[in-house]
Amino acid sequence: MITTSKYFTSCSNVTLLVILQFGIVLLSGNCLGSVHAIDQLIKNQDLTLKEMHFSYDKLKIYNISNHVFYWLYTREQPNGQLLNRSDPSMIKSTNFNVKNPIKILVHGWLGSFYEKKCFCAHIVKAYLQAGSYNVICVDWMQLSFDLMYVSAKINVKYIGYDIAKVLKILTNNMKVGSENIHLIGHGMGAHIVGYTGKKLNGQIPRITGTYMSSVFFKKCNS
Repeated sequence: MITTSKYFTSCSNVTLLVILQFGIVLLSGNCLGSVHAIDQLIKNQDLTLKEMHFSYDKLKIYNISNHVFYWLYTREQPNGQLLNRSDPSMIKSTNFNVKNPIKILVHGWLGSFYEKKCFCAHIVKAYLQAGSYNVICVDWMQLSFDLMYVSAKINVKYIGYDIAKVLKILTNNMKVGSENIHLIGHGMGAHIVGYTGKKLNGQIPRITGTYMSSVFFKKCNS
């Protein structure tokens, strides 16, 4: 059985600077505890992104596809292979096996797939020990390391849509069956995979969210 419990005890202490509409709040502590503190701080504020007048179209800070990367891990190549998303045959030159199940992993806010003890590395290791899988880690670290939590939140939908584009390439051009795809997101990444599933009109049979972020998500419509 694969579990994420080890991950939750391994996050190092961080200091989170959260810029909100009503000011700047400095929170110190472990990465999970700080998010709890933020949630407690604003739970009675009735704030949503709509009310805060944030607009992705107005920001136009990022071309999402230039800041999201896809790394394939298999038993044959456990160190990872960067997929060339501009190539319609992106997996032909890799160790991707169309017969094996596909696990798509998405980290959360201030997350990374480089750290040995955090989400992606832990889950990749667990799956490759358990069986033969195509494990793809979605690296959106360049966008997740935005200390302005709201800015990172605004990108969530569009990162989810970007993942959907890549999965369409796999399923359409490479004849990979969507029934073999399992999306797994942690924290803010859980909402990202939710948007991916919605964009693909329910074609993904299994979507899992672990420790889903609630800040600015509870009352936001997709």
